[in-house]
Amino acid sequence: MLTFCNSHSTPIATAISFFEDDECGGPEGNGWHNIGWYWVEPGTCRVVYQNDLDDAGPKWYFYAEATDGTKWPGEFPAYVKHEAFDICDSPGDTTMFQVGFREIDVGDAENYTLTFQ
Repeated sequence: MLTFCNSHSTPIATAISFFEDDECGGPEGNGWHNIGWYWVEPGTCRVVYQNDLDDAGPKWYFYAEATDGTKWPGEFPAYVKHEAFDICDSPGDTTMFQVGFREIDVGDAENYTLTFQ
């Protein structure tokens, strides 16, 4: 289970990306599954992935931005949409755009919690 907690002063919208070749393999996503937006209110936590993390491997990626303009970007480009999405990472849809996701290495953990400051 992957959980995001918000210790920031404003709500945060988050997105995740993980390798899931069964769902997103082939030319429609190169194996990467992107899901967002999960809203996390200040002082709360939200489960953004229900299953055991080690089922999808040790490398997970996230992007987040708060309503005050604070962002948590990274170096790994992935596709998102302005509205809620559950997509394979592919530029095939003109409503998608790229942002930089940040890597989380969860090792062989089944559960992981990330707290935004």
